[in-house]
Amino acid sequence: SFARGFYDAVGSYIAGGEPVQVSLAYWAGLSRMYAEGFRLGDPSLYLHGRGHPHWTAPDFKSCPGCCPPVHGVVVLLSNRDGQVH
Repeated sequence: SFARGFYDAVGSYIAGGEPVQVSLAYWAGLSRMYAEGFRLGDPSLYLHGRGHPHWTAPDFKSCPGCCPPVHGVVVLLSNRDGQVH
């Protein structure tokens, strides 16, 4: 979802003959992600510990330990003069 929003924005810049504005494409990716119901956060904070009964019979419809309400973190990295920022 994020990637589709990001690359749609990049493609729009290229198709328009404009310089690609990566930071704006990043925000477009986040916007698409949120519009499609995804949320930022660390899903591992919600997962069940070892031995929980849902390890053998997960409940993906109603259990936040099986299907966390967050979907990961998106980070924008750039390379300037050989350094990652």
